[in-house]
Amino acid sequence: MQNKRLIAATCTVLFLGACATTSDQSQLLGIGCTKLDTGVAVRDQNATGARLFYVDGSILRSRDACGAQIFAFDGERLRNHDLRGSSIYFFDGDTVRAYNASGARLITFDGRTLHASVRSGAALYDFDGQTLRYRNSSGAVIAYFDQPVGRWAAIAVLAQKGLMPS
Repeated sequence: MQNKRLIAATCTVLFLGACATTSDQSQLLGIGCTKLDTGVAVRDQNATGARLFYVDGSILRSRDACGAQIFAFDGERLRNHDLRGSSIYFFDGDTVRAYNASGARLITFDGRTLHASVRSGAALYDFDGQTLRYRNSSGAVIAYFDQPVGRWAAIAVLAQKGLMPS
């Protein structure tokens, strides 16, 4: 009887381990995330807000260091999932374009203000390197970064939240 339980337990762990991703396998075996939490937390509203995303170098992840890759930035393009993913935004100086260098202008940075299309376009958002907020009478915070980050991270958060102009 004892041997049957041991065999059943072993088969269950092997089955789950074979079907699960590496992160899931670690959690199944009680190991947890093995990556160091050295990136920047992206929070809702302020420094004590709920963690929404995580900036890991040039990658935007969900929640923490072990979260799924949402976007990757190669210095010029914001790509889906990783550096081999399809380009969704192209950074051309102070301008963010759709897909590539000849894509439509979506956002133009003017200091800390993000304008729709060109500098004379409507002022949509403010980003000071740490706080991304609406540029309207409420000035509500969209996201708070625990440390200063590049503009690409603000664009990635806007894209993930569905707030990028089209």
